[in-house]
Amino acid sequence: MKFLKLFNQTIIRDLVRNPTRTLLTLAGVALGIAVVVAVQLANDRAIGSFSDSMDLLNGGADLQIAANGRPLDESLIGELSWVWDVGAMTAIVEGRLQRVAPDDQTLFGQESIPVFGVDLLSDVPFRTREAGSRTREVAFPTSEADRPRGGGNLSLDLSRPQFIDLLVSPNSIVVPRTLAEEWDVEEGETVDLLVANREQPFTVATVLDNGGVARAFDGRIVFMDIAAAQLAMNRLGEIDRVDVVLDDVATLEAVAERIRVQLPDSVMVYPPQDTTAETERMTRAFRYNLTAMSYIALVVGMILIYNTLNIAVVRRRGEIGALRTLGVTRRTIGGMFLSEAVLLGAVGAIGGIWIGEVLARGAGALVSRTIAMIYTGAPGGASVGGLDPVLYIKMILLGGGVAAVAGTGPALRASGISPVEAMRERIGAGPAARTWSLMGLAALGLGSLLGFAPPVGGFPFPGYAAGVLFIAGFCLLSPLFTRAMIVVPGKMAAALMPAEGRLAVATIRGRQSRVVVAVMSLAIAVSMLASVAIMVASFRDTIVVWIDQTLQGDLYMRPAASGGDRGRNAMAPEAIRALDGVAGIAAVDRYRAVTIDYNGFPAFMAAGEFETLAAHSRMLFMDGQDTSTIAERLIGQNRVVVSEPFAVRHGVATADTIALPTPDGFAPFEVAGVFFDYSNEGGMVVMDRGTYLDRFNDDAVSNVAIYLEPGADTEEVRDAIVERMDGVGARIATNGELRAQVLRVFDQTFEVTYALEAIALAVAVLGIANTLAALILERRQELAMLRFIGASRGQIRRTIMIESGLIGVLGGAIGLVLGGIQSVLLIYVINFQSFGWTIQFELPTGFLAQSVVAVLLATLVAGLYPAALALRMDPIEGIRAE
Repeated sequence: MKFLKLFNQTIIRDLVRNPTRTLLTLAGVALGIAVVVAVQLANDRAIGSFSDSMDLLNGGADLQIAANGRPLDESLIGELSWVWDVGAMTAIVEGRLQRVAPDDQTLFGQESIPVFGVDLLSDVPFRTREAGSRTREVAFPTSEADRPRGGGNLSLDLSRPQFIDLLVSPNSIVVPRTLAEEWDVEEGETVDLLVANREQPFTVATVLDNGGVARAFDGRIVFMDIAAAQLAMNRLGEIDRVDVVLDDVATLEAVAERIRVQLPDSVMVYPPQDTTAETERMTRAFRYNLTAMSYIALVVGMILIYNTLNIAVVRRRGEIGALRTLGVTRRTIGGMFLSEAVLLGAVGAIGGIWIGEVLARGAGALVSRTIAMIYTGAPGGASVGGLDPVLYIKMILLGGGVAAVAGTGPALRASGISPVEAMRERIGAGPAARTWSLMGLAALGLGSLLGFAPPVGGFPFPGYAAGVLFIAGFCLLSPLFTRAMIVVPGKMAAALMPAEGRLAVATIRGRQSRVVVAVMSLAIAVSMLASVAIMVASFRDTIVVWIDQTLQGDLYMRPAASGGDRGRNAMAPEAIRALDGVAGIAAVDRYRAVTIDYNGFPAFMAAGEFETLAAHSRMLFMDGQDTSTIAERLIGQNRVVVSEPFAVRHGVATADTIALPTPDGFAPFEVAGVFFDYSNEGGMVVMDRGTYLDRFNDDAVSNVAIYLEPGADTEEVRDAIVERMDGVGARIATNGELRAQVLRVFDQTFEVTYALEAIALAVAVLGIANTLAALILERRQELAMLRFIGASRGQIRRTIMIESGLIGVLGGAIGLVLGGIQSVLLIYVINFQSFGWTIQFELPTGFLAQSVVAVLLATLVAGLYPAALALRMDPIEGIRAE
């Protein structure tokens, strides 16, 4: 009770008396927590949306059977007829489609929609579909009727003509209400769709209510009967996978092993949960990097709390001395200040949770779009979700815990004040500057050693630890940096405004222990902005060089709806034939790419025409070999080349042998070279098209690079091809359009990163305003004396603004140096170990200069409130206090 009374009298009342300073601190903590909450929710909801979609589509399956990189022959169902004795199974065909847009001839066009073809009768035990409000449960015997498993029985009214149409009509589809509203269609209406790259009319037989599997991919999915899907997608006799549900889940391993023995070893038999685990592995580096970035704002908020309490200890030294004289123990004094820190952290976290929910909507859209574009290829889910009390409790505990760590130093300093020290102007500064400097150098040395450490579990944990140590080292060395770096800007300020400049420099030097914390909070934020900017600019310039060197085709053609289809949606034969005899075409490279599973990770297996590549294009090989030399070794041989990310992830080098899944099982292929590639982080294995046709019996084409004769008009050739295709769904783009799209996707990928850094800067600017406001209160007698000896209000204002500007200059300069070091760590350690990409260092001087100017302007704005606070002080009251 005594502690609570003291806490209320000394801490709560002070917070209430200084609402602006309190709100600034709370705002800094809230923004830091908000960023963590937003990124956590965005990551969870983006991955959760995809995982939920896959769970809905997987239904109640216990096992799934799929060929690795190829479709299955539907005769497999007959070969596995014994499965009906232990459960049930259903075949599935998947693909992509687009709504017809006649005027859209861009390379990428509009977003493609997943197509899910199932046997509507054998699929009964697996998935639930609710057709409108006129549905009834159809009792269909299952092996375990009391176990609905993933949605239970099929919920379609079998007496409705529309259901019969689904079984007999090749042009009937089922769409969720969300998609029906987007397309503005109703039951019975016809919609033109691009399926298998052919424009086809389809009748909407049923509109599903937004429940069950209709929620998959945020309601942007189309269902068909499997026979109709095979016909529409020109895939008669092919299926993509078989779902198996067992009567007794305990027999899962035995059934899976029996299936594996019966089928080629390249066919995969796995629990549906493996699909979600694979996606989480693919996106892990992306999500972890975002999470690490989000914690920077929290670190800056932590420094803000430290600075606030540190200055509060100095400002309240008289009260502390009085309390100590009255017998209050050191433990009680320290406990009060530590409790203040926890209170600020917890209350700020509560506000941050609300702000984070708002930010999560925007961040969720960006994260979902990035994950869909780069990893899953599926439409992003909603960026909103239900309340998560567990996460909120964690964030409140995190806010309080971080604040407690930040407040430990000031609390110990307060508890160490004796009544005698309270009468002095200053409190001991703690450990000597030399001690801090030695500790800082040790942190930098250890960080440098960790920068050379290999990844742990395939993830650059030592690299992240090195980044933290570099930040800690610079923080510990910040007093030394501040003293050394204040000289030049201090002289410049004194030259421009002698009186105000000298006074501002003297203030910073005299109160360095308080100012340096604000300097470092800004430096950390600037360093992260600079390091990310350098990394992004370096990556972008590397990609530009890579595009210039590798994309030599004049025109590129691809299917209209193929994004994320794992190579299923190939070019229509009519589109390939349309190239024959077109004037101006010198050569074409028919390229095939399918997704395979390699050691538990997805990768692309591709085939290109190396004779054409050798004559008209080039691949950049790490050992300097040219494409023509590699082509001689690949054409007609069981050899492949692999991309750098594939080589890094799987430890593959030139002359190694890798096993690839063929229709007859795994077959060995020699690695003839490793090439630079930035198209995907999963990696790529490329062989000659002739070898691919011989070993995989797949003559499909995923896309085509078209090389024109010298002097040929690109637009005229494109128009001639489009005219010959006669409505076939294919996209043709020029080299320039493809480059622009690649860079646009790249830029969109880093939008959320820059948003995080902007918030971290905002927190740092709040810290500057808070620091200067506290210093104004601490210097009220000094400011009052200046007013009495003739200093004008304008001079006082300019002095405060110069102090703010000098903090900005110091923080920006230190931040740029730290950012340069961190960028090297990002480029050569963290990104390489995460994604396997070699990036050439590039310094974006223009962007960094603009950023520094913006930071300086922001710090000057931050000085407006402390300046106004100084001018509102009554000089007479200040002199009386003296």
